[in-house]
Amino acid sequence: MFCSNCGSQIPDGARVCPGCGTPVAAEAAEVTVAAPNPSPDLKNQAAEFIGGSINSAAESVKKRDFKSLLKNKLVIAAAALIIVIVVLIIIIANASGSSSAPFAIAENQIDQFYTEDYTTVLFYNGQQIKPELEGSNVTVYSNNAKTSVYVTNDNILYVLSDGKLKEVCDDCSMLGVAGFGSAAFYTSDETLYVYDNGKSKRITDLDNYPYYFVISPDGSACAWTAYESEYCGFAWAGSKVAELGEMNRVLSVTNGGDLIYCITENSKLGYIKGMSDDIETIKPINNVRALSADNRQVMFDNGSSTYIFGTSMDEPIRLDKGYVDIIMPENGYYTANNFDNFVGVCDSDIKRYIRKGDDYPDPLMLAEDTYTRMISADGKNILYYSNGKMVKRGTESEQSTKTTVAKDVYSDFVTDANFNNIFYVNNSYELEHSNGKTGGIATVYDNGNVDSLALSTSGVCTFIYDYSGGEGSAAYSASGGGKQKCSGVSSLYRFINRSTMTTQKYIFALNSDDELYVSSDGKNFTNTKIVIY
Repeated sequence: MFCSNCGSQIPDGARVCPGCGTPVAAEAAEVTVAAPNPSPDLKNQAAEFIGGSINSAAESVKKRDFKSLLKNKLVIAAAALIIVIVVLIIIIANASGSSSAPFAIAENQIDQFYTEDYTTVLFYNGQQIKPELEGSNVTVYSNNAKTSVYVTNDNILYVLSDGKLKEVCDDCSMLGVAGFGSAAFYTSDETLYVYDNGKSKRITDLDNYPYYFVISPDGSACAWTAYESEYCGFAWAGSKVAELGEMNRVLSVTNGGDLIYCITENSKLGYIKGMSDDIETIKPINNVRALSADNRQVMFDNGSSTYIFGTSMDEPIRLDKGYVDIIMPENGYYTANNFDNFVGVCDSDIKRYIRKGDDYPDPLMLAEDTYTRMISADGKNILYYSNGKMVKRGTESEQSTKTTVAKDVYSDFVTDANFNNIFYVNNSYELEHSNGKTGGIATVYDNGNVDSLALSTSGVCTFIYDYSGGEGSAAYSASGGGKQKCSGVSSLYRFINRSTMTTQKYIFALNSDDELYVSSDGKNFTNTKIVIY
C-alpha cells in the first residue's frame, strides 16, 4: 500500500504513514486507485448499524453487574467484528465496477472496410451502418469506439455517433477531435467550426491556416499556431478568441482554456494562464511524452532526461535519466490528473514511479531489458518479453510475483485484459494456452501449421490451421479447451481489423474469395455478403 498524501510505501500493519504521518485508516488504495466511496444511503445504513449496535451494547452493560462485564466484552468484540465485516461488504458492493487503475478501455467497437466497389463500409458493434461512404481513401480522425469522424475523398465530413451516421459538411478540412469524440473541429471557406451535440457552431474567421491544432479534453476550448510574419498562438473558449503572442507551437489546452502549454521561440516549455499573451518560460524541451487527463501536467524530455511539470510546482521535477513513457493497456487511455504513481518504461526497463513531495526517489525496478510490454486493465500486472520468454509479474513492488507464462513464442499471441487467458503459437507452429499462473501452460493443438489467432471477449480463441492454397481450416478453443470446428464457415484466409495482442467483441475475417465474415463469440460466423478490396 502507498500513501496518497506523500506516496511513501506503507508497511503491512502500520497505523500511520512513516513518511508524513497520515493515518492508514484513511488509505483505501494506491495513489492512482480510486478509493471506494459508498453512496450517502449506504453510508447512512452503515452509520445507523454501527451506532445502533454500539448503543445497544452499552445499555446492556449498564444493566449487568461487574461479574458479567468480562463476558459482555467478548460479546461487544464479536459485535464489533461483525460490524467491520458488514461495513466492508457494503463498501465492496458499492465499489463494484469502479476503476482501479489510471486508465479506461473503450467499450464499443467500430470497424471499417474498403469494398471491391471502392466504397467504405462501417460496422458499429458488429452491425453494418448505412449508407456506405463513397471512395476507398476515407480518412479516420477518430475511431475511439464512441464517436468516429470520417472525411471522404471529396472532403465530405461524416460523424458516426452511437451507431448513427450523419453528414456534417460537404467541403471541409479536418483539424481534430476532442478526447473521446465529443467535439470535432474543422475549417470550411476559411472559417473555423466546431461540431458538438449534433450541430455545428462557427468560432471565427481565419486569416491563415491553423497549425499544431490542440483541443481540450471535453472540447470546450482549442488552441492553434498560425504564421503571420511570425508563428503566433491563438485560442478559443466560450465566446472568446484570443491572440497568445509569438511562439513555436501550442502543446495543449485545458477545459475552459484557462491553461495553455506551448513551446516558446527559444524552444523552451512555456505556459499561459487566462488566454493572455503573457508566456511563462520553464525549461528547454525536446518532446512531450504524455499529458495528464486534464491537460494540467505535462511529461516531457529535454533530450537526456524526463521531467514532470505542473503550474502548482516551483520547477519541473526530474523523473528519470533517459526517455520515460507510460505503459498503457491496448485500446486504453490515461485518466489520472497527475503523474504521482504510474508504471512506465525507460530505455527498455519497466519501473514504477511514485512521487514523494517534489521528487521521484528510487523508482521500483520491475523488469530489465524488456520488449513488447503491456499492462493489465486493472493495473496490477505487466506482461513483457525478456530473454525469449513471456513474463507476467505484479506491479506493486520489486518483490511482486513473477511468472513465466509462455516459452518459445514464435509469432502470434493474444491475451485477455488481465493476462489470465493467453494463446500463442510456439516455435513448432503449435497452439498453446496459458492461464497466467506457474505451470499453467497447455497445448491446445499439436499438429502444427497454426497460422493466425483472434481472441473474443468471451475467452474464445479462433485460429486458422493447415494453411495452404490461400486459406486454412477455421477452429476455436474456449479458454484453453480442445480444438472445435467453427460454425458458419469451414475455412478462412485471414483475420482483419484485429487489434494485436488483445481481445475483441466482434471478430472479422475473410475467406479465400475475400468475403467478409463476422462473429460475436469466436465460434459462430456469419457471411456479411460484402467483398473486401
